Amino acid sequence: MTSFLVKTVQVVSSTLGSLSAFKLKMEFNTASKYLVHSLNAFLAKYQVPIPSNIFGIFTLSDLFLQYNDGFIYAGATPTFIAPSPTVVEPLGLVQV
Repeated sequence: MTSFLVKTVQVVSSTLGSLSAFKLKMEFNTASKYLVHSLNAFLAKYQVPIPSNIFGIFTLSDLFLQYNDGFIYAGATPTFIAPSPTVVEPLGLVQV
């Protein structure tokens, strides 16, 4: 993760007094600048195993995961594996 920024903040109601949406947005974004590095270090400890050979039919490569404007975009490149050639034994001739 390279950055995590809050685009908008809306204060609907507050029991703490008057809250500035702009100030909250700035506080979240300032904190996230420092937390992104720590979060990356924490997440680097975990690995998600992604199988490269799916059902013996294809392999996956060029995996990516991206977050854009409220949605997550994931992709991979499948490479299909040709079936192995089968050896057919010749049938013996039967004399009648």
